[in-house]
Order: sequence, then structure tokens, then C-alpha cells
Amino acid sequence: MAIASSPHREPGAPAAPAPVTAPVRKPSAVVGVLREGGELLRFSGRVLKVLPRSVGYTSEVMRQAAIIIPATSVLLVVMQMLIGISTVNFIYFLLKALGATDFTGIGTALTLRVAAVCMFGYVFVSKVCGGFVAELGAMKINQEISALESGGVDPLMYVVGTRLIASLLFIPIGTALTIVGLFAGQYLEAVIVLQGLTGAGLEQFHWGTQTLSDSLYVLVVAATTVLFTGLASCFYGLRTSGGPAAVGEAVARSVIVNLVIVGIVDMFWVMFWYGSGNFFPIGG
Repeated sequence: MAIASSPHREPGAPAAPAPVTAPVRKPSAVVGVLREGGELLRFSGRVLKVLPRSVGYTSEVMRQAAIIIPATSVLLVVMQMLIGISTVNFIYFLLKALGATDFTGIGTALTLRVAAVCMFGYVFVSKVCGGFVAELGAMKINQEISALESGGVDPLMYVVGTRLIASLLFIPIGTALTIVGLFAGQYLEAVIVLQGLTGAGLEQFHWGTQTLSDSLYVLVVAATTVLFTGLASCFYGLRTSGGPAAVGEAVARSVIVNLVIVGIVDMFWVMFWYGSGNFFPIGG
């Protein structure tokens, strides 16, 4: 039986150098972002493909809607009122120096086009999307998603689709609360707190300078925001791996991505909708 022998080395001779392995190169930040964006787009396409069939889980859709709508509605109204109060404080005292406080309502109407829709996105991301990531992430690390798959239930339909449909049911409610909550805050500050103008004067310019197109604009922005941020949240929830700490990391990452999505969506729609003209019903 032959025995392998090591190569002969003279006493005192230096040992042979160890083989050098090339270091593993990590993908750059740009490559990582592009790869993650591609995975998100592929996931979104799969979810949208099965979304109509998720309507069959009516009870789960209604359960999710009952969780999303009440608590989110209260927070949305409060935040929109705070936006209305802030804008009145700025516009009123600016016009007061010019002796034109009666026209405060004209400036507050413009708040709806940018600040109000941004606040809607921030509220939805923080209240609803963060919950989506935490719930799905916990289900993923506890093997609940695998249990659904082993039972023949498609998680994209039962877990993701039902939550998206419940979020879409919130869109008309959120649009109405955005418009009404913003005006309620402006009315509270301008008429009751500052007593700078009458309620009829504020209503005349606030509602008189808004059109049906403005309300439709809020609805479209809300729908786009809900759809895109909801898909991103479910994506980061289902890709969670590891322990409980990984769920927190997934929530933090999804919030950052969703805030960017809110900014991009609002910027796109305000330029698309009002880029060719402000469509303000004032003047001859």
C-alpha cells in the first residue's frame, strides 16, 4: 500500500508559502440597489397578477380593513389638522403685514396639492405599512408562511393580496378625511383661535378656489401611494430572514424606501397634474 509522502524540505529551510486566495468582492451599493429594485418589481408583478383572485378571501379582507381603517383615520385627521394649523399661521401673518388677511383662504387651498397629500403618505407609511412589515416578518421567521404553502394556500393571495385590497378600500375614506381634516384645522386656527376672519370669509376663498379636479388629484395620489408603498412593505416583510432583530431591520428599511416612494409619487403627480398650469379659478 503506497503512502503519500510530503515533499522533502531541508532542515532550516523556509516553509512554502500558503496559497493565496482572491478576496470575495461584495457587490457595490449601486448594484445592490438595482438588484433589490429588480426583485421588488418582480414581486410586485406576481402580486398584481394574483390580486383579483384575493377577493375570494372576503372575510380576511374585511378583517384587515377593520384593523386598518379606524385607527388610521383618527391619526390622519389629527395630522391633517396640524398641517392646516401650520399653514394658516404662516399665511395669515404673512398677509397681515400686507393688510390682506381676508384672502387667507386662497393660500390654504394650495396646501391640499402638496402638503396634505404628503402627510397622507407619511401617515399611511408609518401606521399601515410598518404594521405590514412587522406582521409578515414575524410570520416568516415563525414558519407561518411555509405552513400556508404546505397547506396549498398561496401566501401572495391570502397574506399579501388581502392586505392590499383592504388598503385600497381605505383610499376614498382617506381622501375625504384629508380634505375635511385639512379644512377643519385651518378653520380652527383662523376663525376660532386667531379670530382673524369670519368663517364665511375663509370658506368663500378656500372652497371657491378648489375644483373637482383638485379632489380627483388627491384621490389619484392617495391610490398610487397606497398601492406602491403597500407592495414595498409586503416585499420587505416576506424577505425577512433570521430572528426578531431581522424584523426590526426590515421595518426600518421599508420605512426608508417608502418615504422615498412617497416623495417620488407626489413629485410626479404634482408636475403631471399642474405642470402646464395651476388651474386656479381666479382672474379674467
